[in-house]
Amino acid sequence: EMTSSLVGSEMCIRDRLDTGHLMNTNISLSNELEAVSFICQTVENLGMYKNYIHGMHLSCSLSGSYQKHSCKAVPESCSMTEIMHHVTSIDQHLIFKESGLKSLIECIEPSYLVHELFYDNLAELSVLVQTQQKLLLK
Repeated sequence: EMTSSLVGSEMCIRDRLDTGHLMNTNISLSNELEAVSFICQTVENLGMYKNYIHGMHLSCSLSGSYQKHSCKAVPESCSMTEIMHHVTSIDQHLIFKESGLKSLIECIEPSYLVHELFYDNLAELSVLVQTQQKLLLK
């Protein structure tokens, strides 16, 4: 019942909310504050089903502009590199950079949180997670 109330692929394995995936369902989002508001409103619209969200995969993906202008069908001669570029241009797995995350956490009240980010090495991941964690306190 819960998944039929949701749009797109915003739920990741039943009880986890993937913020980046949910953001990707609304191509009109233009900034992080709009995204946080959209996520909270979507979760509130779930009513009692909101209580079934136990975890959150936290990442930022403001890909609406790219989605509006990208090709909607995969060309026959597309390479795997081109396909991966397209996928990662939509599902960006970036950190949030603006304040407002605290209200997102308060809205969802997850039991656990996963920083689902793209990174090249563990040192970079450490910096990204620390940066995003600081925003969770503001």
